[in-house]
Amino acid sequence: MYLAHVGFALSFEAIGRVFDRDRTTVSHACRVVEDSRDDAGLDRRLAALEAMCAVCDERFEGASDAGV
Repeated sequence: MYLAHVGFALSFEAIGRVFDRDRTTVSHACRVVEDSRDDAGLDRRLAALEAMCAVCDERFEGASDAGV
C-alpha cells in the first residue's frame, strides 16, 4: 500500500479499492511504514523500492505515449 501511494502516487481511495480496504486503513498503513523509516536499513530498502517504482512508472508512461 505504501509503495502504491508513494511510488505511484495513487490515492488512498484507489489503493483501498485494489486491496478491498477503507481509505483510512490505507492511510494508517502508510503512516506506520513512514514512521518506521527511522530505521536506517528499512529506509534504504524503501528508497530503493521507490526508485524502482519511479523507473517502472516512467517506462509505463513512455509506453502509453508511444501508443503501446
